[in-house]
Amino acid sequence: MIQKAKGLFFEDDKIEFFFGNKFYALTDLTSLKPTGVHTVKQTHSDLFHVITRSEPVHPQPEGDALGTDVPKQYLAIKTADCLPVMIHDPDNKRIAAIHTGWKGVAIGIVPKTVKQYFENSKTLRIFIGPHIMKKSFEIKNDVLEQLKNSLPTSVWPNVNVETKGDKFHIDLTEIVELQIKSQFPRIQFTTEKANIDTKTTENYNSFRRDSTNAGRNISYIRLK
Repeated sequence: MIQKAKGLFFEDDKIEFFFGNKFYALTDLTSLKPTGVHTVKQTHSDLFHVITRSEPVHPQPEGDALGTDVPKQYLAIKTADCLPVMIHDPDNKRIAAIHTGWKGVAIGIVPKTVKQYFENSKTLRIFIGPHIMKKSFEIKNDVLEQLKNSLPTSVWPNVNVETKGDKFHIDLTEIVELQIKSQFPRIQFTTEKANIDTKTTENYNSFRRDSTNAGRNISYIRLK
């Protein structure tokens, strides 16, 4: 990933993706690409939509994940501490863009997307953009229990939980990786992380830092 003024950029001969910061707006993308930019009305759900044509669907469907095998289509999501997760199957030429906060992690939106769209894949590349990281993600026992229930009992002990009184710190990306690796042992996963904490990095929007004044970070992925 290459650091640019408005976010993190990556491209090779197969895909292009971008994790935008507070200086990048959806209009920056749609003004240059008036067609072929696909979004959803995000609801912290596990709903997944497949894009089969270049014309965006109106009104926006509710959901938090999009996938396509159609080239030159931009799959865009919005985050403000949540994880922007991009998936690429280089063999079957498929991609997905996922928005997931702790609620999405708890209900398993990433492994559910893999099951719906990539279950027959042999290799998957996972890219995780800027989000609230472990040192800033403080939760109580109710949230911890929901995250715990998203993993098999035998896998949960592998999660490194830091305890501070009645509060906990946990790495959501660690849970996502354990979810997909435990559920899909035949798929070879490679994961690349931005390792940028949105709460402590001022040029990224953060709901935990700015509450209702927070904007949204725009991210996208496309097949070439």
